Amino acid sequence: MVYAQNSATLRDRATVTGGDVGVHVAGTTLLVSGYELALVSGAKVDTTHNVIANRVLLQGATVGDVQGKLTPLNSSIYGKTYAFPTSMPSLPTLAPVFAGTMALTVANGVTTTISPGTFGRSRSAPRAFCD
Repeated sequence: MVYAQNSATLRDRATVTGGDVGVHVAGTTLLVSGYELALVSGAKVDTTHNVIANRVLLQGATVGDVQGKLTPLNSSIYGKTYAFPTSMPSLPTLAPVFAGTMALTVANGVTTTISPGTFGRSRSAPRAFCD
């Protein structure tokens, strides 16, 4: 699941399984001009789940149903479209986050399980998968 306050972008073959992707409110500070939620460059959301935002851009993406004003481009695949809900759940209160110093790198084509902890700079190569 991905749930943002004002704006979110998934790109470069990012894949979300097991949850919806949504944006809480219609934002004024947007990561992609004109859209609260943008899924581009082969991004995928499990087609049994929804993408939810006031304005949604799909550009070469695959998703389930869309709740919001949709702009589909470049052969995007999506389910049914619905209006953006009149209200969205509040975002959860988050605990403070403190960065560690240990670097985390996942190499190209590697699948790894990451133990809980604090990390410094994190990098993952294309086709790297982290649990």
